[in-house]
Order: sequence, then structure tokens, then C-alpha cells
Amino acid sequence: MPVKVYIDHGAGLVEASADESLSVEDVLAYLEHLVEQGAMPYSKLFDATAAKVTMSVDELRSIGAWVRKYAIDGRGPIGPLAIVSTAGNQIDAAYFADAAGSNRPLRIFRDRAEATAWLEQAAKGGGRRR
Repeated sequence: MPVKVYIDHGAGLVEASADESLSVEDVLAYLEHLVEQGAMPYSKLFDATAAKVTMSVDELRSIGAWVRKYAIDGRGPIGPLAIVSTAGNQIDAAYFADAAGSNRPLRIFRDRAEATAWLEQAAKGGGRRR
């Protein structure tokens, strides 16, 4: 799987990164892995700064639809998400964020340290979707 995942069950934190081409299948496999591990309620930091996003807008929307369906089906809570992305990938990340439409804190960053700080605040209930 092109998405590398570290799950800290004790801290309720997922750190993921991608450093090659990132397809819709890769992201859906990552999400299914989180479900299998019981990590959907955890705070998530997804670092896509080294990734080449190869998804269309429709594919990004399908990921958002998957997340929305997960929430609507009552499969459990979904924790806050901080996406770290380069300027070129930020447009793709923005489409995903818009499509996700789930009721959880979600922000896109260019700086990992800022994303981590925001995620810590969001986990305490202070994050807002933006």
C-alpha cells in the first residue's frame, strides 16, 4: 500500500504519509485499514507532501462520499483530520475536504508542525472545519 500508516491506539492518533502516486484505490484501502483497526474515531494526520495525487475530481468526491456514508450509516464517530499538502496538491485536498461533508474538524496545511498543533487542539474539541 503506497500509504504508510502508524496507529497509536494509546494516544488515539493515526499518522499516515504517501510518497508516490496516490490513487483512489490507495485512499480507500487506507480507510478500510483504519476501520479494521478501529481507528476511525482517532485524530488523523495525513502527510501528502511527497505524493503525486493522480485522482480526478470525481474520484476525490467518491472518497468524500465513502466517508459521509460511513458516518451516515452510524458505523461510529470519525476523528479530526489534518491534511498536509503541497501547493499543487492543495486543490485536490480541497476537493476532498469539500466532498467529505462529514461533521468533523478538517483542515488543510502546508506545514506539518502547524497541522500537528491544530490536530492536538481539535482532539480537545477546539478544532473547526475550515
